[in-house]
Amino acid sequence: MKLDQNLRNKILKTFKETGMIRRTARKYNVSRNTVRKIIRTPEPDKSSVSYSPRSSKLDPYKAKIEYLIKVKDLSAIRVLEDIKPLGYQGGYSILKDYIRRIRPSKSRGASAPIEHSPGHDYGKNVIMLRNQTLMF
Repeated sequence: MKLDQNLRNKILKTFKETGMIRRTARKYNVSRNTVRKIIRTPEPDKSSVSYSPRSSKLDPYKAKIEYLIKVKDLSAIRVLEDIKPLGYQGGYSILKDYIRRIRPSKSRGASAPIEHSPGHDYGKNVIMLRNQTLMF
């Protein structure tokens, strides 16, 4: 059960007033372990925590990679060989994952069904068995 911040604050306030875990748990219909958990680890303010996206080793080379994939249609190994001399320090796996995201999908079109009349298109089979040629 996910507790909202308002209920957490009420539980903390009630516990500070009474000092009793059991009474606080009964009042808000939560388990004593939940009250203990809230008392031990007050939740930090989420607005103060900010995460910035981490830069990738591929970032300086993305334009070159896109050109090699979309225009020249090279494989990931060939792209790696082309960007290593430019100073790329990353590995093959991160490059391959990025290429999978940007490469246009190669979808096969539907093929026409092949129709055979019974016995008409039967070809000859030749088998070599102990220096003998058998034809069916």
